[in-house]
Amino acid sequence: MSSPRAWLSREPAPALRYALSTAAILASIYSAVLGSASHLVSENTAVSAALAAHLVPYNSEYLVREAGWDVKARTALLQRAVAFNPFDTNAWIDLGFDAEVRHGDVKSAEKYFLNAAAANHMFLPKWTLTNFYFRRDELRPFLRWANQTLAITPYSATPVFSEMWLLDPNAADIDGVIPDLPNTLWQYAWFLKNARQWTAIPRVVARLVAAAGGVNPETYGKTTILGPILDELLANGYPNEALQVWRSLSAARWIQLPAPTAERPLVNAAFSVPFWGHGFDWFPSGVSGVAMEQNIESHTVQFELSGDEPEHCTLLQHWLLLEPGRRYRLSWNATLVQLQSPSGLSWHVRRVKQQTPGSPDLLDKAQSIWTFDAPEGDGLALLTLEYARPLGQTRAKGHLSLTQVSLLGIG
Repeated sequence: MSSPRAWLSREPAPALRYALSTAAILASIYSAVLGSASHLVSENTAVSAALAAHLVPYNSEYLVREAGWDVKARTALLQRAVAFNPFDTNAWIDLGFDAEVRHGDVKSAEKYFLNAAAANHMFLPKWTLTNFYFRRDELRPFLRWANQTLAITPYSATPVFSEMWLLDPNAADIDGVIPDLPNTLWQYAWFLKNARQWTAIPRVVARLVAAAGGVNPETYGKTTILGPILDELLANGYPNEALQVWRSLSAARWIQLPAPTAERPLVNAAFSVPFWGHGFDWFPSGVSGVAMEQNIESHTVQFELSGDEPEHCTLLQHWLLLEPGRRYRLSWNATLVQLQSPSGLSWHVRRVKQQTPGSPDLLDKAQSIWTFDAPEGDGLALLTLEYARPLGQTRAKGHLSLTQVSLLGIG
């Protein structure tokens, strides 16, 4: 028996050499054809697309390209494409638009779009069907495919939300379609804020914090999304909705403060939690010429007035939920250094254009108390610490240290 080395060293038979040579030549020709077709497709003209499809007639992508240029043969070319490749999503979708727009054949269009969704479970076929049923004003299938689109969309969900509210402006219906995905829910909460659908927001936020679980809340917009939403709810006069959102955040420990009550409206009265600056927490106004610092350990807020601050400005604010007409007592401890009396610093409670008379000047006495009646209305008010330059004085220059602020209902 000959060794493997000897067998390998033998000359191939002439027939085998001929077959191998022919195969190599054919492979080279085939490779050249494919290369030429690919180059022609990249040129993206009517002539080049037709030539590419002629060179490689079984390539569905080339047929779709040619169909884009040849309107008369468009339907036939697309049908050939899906016959060669039933998984060509673009061909099915183009067939659907061709049937719907050019031929008015809605039934065939629906079938083609559904074929695309069966062949490809990703975003594009689902979004195509969502838009199809939106155009047809068919609510049930629209909502079904909108739900599937939202479940996987890698893009902004705002266009889906917009179509939902245009077709069915019913918050309860839409809530049932929005999937419990944190990324989708925070986008929806922001959409509702921009659409001024204030009453629909609390339910969405409750679902958001539940779906997010133990993930860092900043990942889902605690400060950048939900904070501004809270502020706009309050600024637009929706205190109950703001309170519901606050309770959801507090219960999930997204914020370290309890919910306010009519009895105790200040939830961070001792300045013991770093200011979040949104909702029912203190938020500094950021006035030019005034520096502010919160000291958690000493439960103190300190202000440094440079003398260049505006003649009238707000240093600190806090939204309040008060019982309308009830009497309240605000007390505080203020230490002022290098500020002449009167200092021009005082508390105010405002409701839209109404306001109570201001508190005594903060320099009147070291431990100060101010009693006032809550404004009538929905109970929403804004507590502000303001500076107003006293008549005949220069602008204040000095230091204010504020501690032990308390607000209690006493009536």
